[in-house]
Amino acid sequence: MHRAPAFPGKLHRRDGRMRLRALFGAAAGLDPCRRAAARAGIRHNARKSAAASIEAFAAAIQTTKYFHRCIAGRACLNMAPLKDSDIRRLFDLLNEELRAAAIDAELFLLGGAVMCLAYAARPSTEDVDALFRPAAEVRKAAARVGARAGINPDWLNDGVKGFVSAQGDFAPFLELEHLRVMVAQPGYLLAMKCLSMRIGAEFHDEDDVRYLLRHLDVRSYEQALSIIEKYYPLERFPQKTLYALAELLPKQG
Repeated sequence: MHRAPAFPGKLHRRDGRMRLRALFGAAAGLDPCRRAAARAGIRHNARKSAAASIEAFAAAIQTTKYFHRCIAGRACLNMAPLKDSDIRRLFDLLNEELRAAAIDAELFLLGGAVMCLAYAARPSTEDVDALFRPAAEVRKAAARVGARAGINPDWLNDGVKGFVSAQGDFAPFLELEHLRVMVAQPGYLLAMKCLSMRIGAEFHDEDDVRYLLRHLDVRSYEQALSIIEKYYPLERFPQKTLYALAELLPKQG
């Protein structure tokens, strides 16, 4: 069986936290402690949750409006915004493809997929932004899933890697037989959303930022800056983003 190579860099422990350095050419962290995951609203018993979600989704396939029967009796997915249940089904199919190829893989989810899956903060997302290992094998397996489901082969993509932070941290979300799924912690997600924020009613970025500010109980502009500066230098943030953030929050004093 082919397994993803060991993470480069050293594993550091600080106050119960685990952080992986130099992941995917930039650092990313892993924080599996129960207290942090509880704050993030993320389930911890990943293996049990994975089995339950797959069984529930399998029972619902016959009635969900996004799925229909195609040639050879396979379920296909219309190219519509992906709901929580759609993404879980795609992960199930991806796990099947990885099993057939005898590959173990990891996904580190970022962006709208996390808002949809981990926080239920929005009903759907257009695609799944993630870092993944082993990259080439996962990309090929995801393309096969896209062909099976009748959707864009790039439904799973790593275009977000240009925004990865050296201090990024993740928590366990879902564990299948050959696929482990991690999600960005809320502070990291807030910083990334602010860094890549698109202004306009057609985008979800401002709504996501509003949700994360409430989730983290951020009550001032200065408090928000203290969080996002943990992940990126302040000078990296576009001025329009800082103006937008200032409009969402009062200033201290």
